[in-house]
This record gives sequence, structure tokens and C-alpha cells, in this order.
Amino acid sequence: MRMIEYQINGHESCRLLTDLLDPVKYPARELALEYHGRWECELVYDELKTHMATVTHGTLHTVFRSKTPDGVKQEAYATFITYNLIRRLIAEAGEAHGMSPLEISFVETIEVVKMAAPRFEAASPRRRALLVEQLLQDIADCRNKRPRRPRWNPREVKIKMSNSRRKRQRGRGKIIDFAASLQVSPPACE
Repeated sequence: MRMIEYQINGHESCRLLTDLLDPVKYPARELALEYHGRWECELVYDELKTHMATVTHGTLHTVFRSKTPDGVKQEAYATFITYNLIRRLIAEAGEAHGMSPLEISFVETIEVVKMAAPRFEAASPRRRALLVEQLLQDIADCRNKRPRRPRWNPREVKIKMSNSRRKRQRGRGKIIDFAASLQVSPPACE
């Protein structure tokens, strides 16, 4: 294992263990930055489970309707494909309108696509080109009300039962530029 030790804004040291041993191929700084970008993966899981694989209105859990293992796989693949298609539409809308795809709401985009689907089914091929332009505009209008920002939240607890500092009413963390404030410690030994 390889241990990477780093600090953000001079605060407490963080340690990252990895099996990516080649420091030339996998620089410590890049791995530390990628580690802090891991939250994007968690958001993908949330979008898949909460917003795509459940009922539109309600709190039911994810349910596959098929009764066979192959049918369940097919439903899962269809969900992943649909997710990627929606993300692709968001990226295209962002590019066409000069904005970051992270500024576009995934949940609102799903609703826009659902409402647009019947118009596409009934349209002629020539009319579909105009509908695509309108769809990309509608998706670009789905501004994320809480855009993602790189945040730094120190380890704290609400009730003092560990060695971490006690959480105070300070808000939801500081917005920080990880790349500018990350300082990687030199390795102890190679």
C-alpha cells in the first residue's frame, strides 16, 4: 500500500491509502484531488436510486418488476442507459448555452424529458430537429437551485463522545479551492 499525506489550508493532516503504487504514473497530488471529487459518485447513486428507479410521486423503494434474473439485469441496464442519456442531454444543453452541466438540475431535466416525449413521438423527422433545439433550451433553463461547490467540512460531532471537536452552528462548511490549497507532504520513504 502507498500512503499519501496531505493538508488543506494548513489544517489537520489527511491520509489516503491506495494500491496505486507508481508515483510517476499516479502523482500524489492528483490522487488527493480525485479523492475529494468522490462525492460526485455518491450523487450519481442518489440520482439513480432516488430520482430514476422509484415512483415519481411517493416514497417507495427501488423495485424491479421482472421475475427472472435476466429480466432484472435488463431493467438495471435500461436504468443506466437512461441515466447516461439524460446526462448526455444535460451536457449538450450546457455546451449549447455556454454553461456548466453542473448548473443544470437533474431532477427538473427528468421532468422536462417526460413532458417532451409525447411531442417527439407525434412529430415528423423535420419537426424533431426543432424539438431537439427546444428541448435543449428547456433543459438549460432547469437551473440548479443549489449548485455544487467544492466544500471543506472539518471532522466534528454534535455530541461530545469522540476526539473530534464539537460541532458549532457555523453553517455548512467553507467553500474552498482544493487545487490551490492542497499541500502534499513528501513521502516518508520510497
